[in-house]
Amino acid sequence: MARGKGRAAPPVPLDLGSLSLGPQEGRPVASAALPRIAELGQARPPDHVRFVCISDTHGMHHEIKHVPEGDVLIHAGDFSDTGSPEQVVSLERWLSGLPHAHKIVIAGNHDTPFDQVHYERSWQKYHHQMLDSNSVRAILTESQSVTYLEDSETSVFGLRVYGSPWQPEFCDWWVFIIIVLLTSPDL
Repeated sequence: MARGKGRAAPPVPLDLGSLSLGPQEGRPVASAALPRIAELGQARPPDHVRFVCISDTHGMHHEIKHVPEGDVLIHAGDFSDTGSPEQVVSLERWLSGLPHAHKIVIAGNHDTPFDQVHYERSWQKYHHQMLDSNSVRAILTESQSVTYLEDSETSVFGLRVYGSPWQPEFCDWWVFIIIVLLTSPDL
């Protein structure tokens, strides 16, 4: 939805199910059985990891009434309207209160201060005064309960999760693209 035309309805979280780990050294099974999806509300089998992915909350994360159960929650961008510190703090606090063992965040194109070069060039499009990009980013990078990924990875339950938000500009619209790769620890 275009900026200034009102707000979209809160997003519906998508539960991608469970990733079944194979018997050899915890590697994901490359077979027709993957992914093995455990029904929501049922106990997760011990050889599964449940990832819950959300995105495009645009500062309305607190309006999500039900976030599916899972082991890892990934917020894949556009967690704010324009990256205001208030919305980033609100997101960090909201995520910290969720029961998922790991919370991973990757910035999106609306989270403008997270791309410092672009933001310094065009901050007037987003804010009345220029924000300190490093201070805004620090809300997530210094969090004790949230992992922020930008061209970086983290390990959860023996799986490597890599996040990168980059894509070239298109028609003077700065865009993040989200890439999340789940790989075995030895790749």
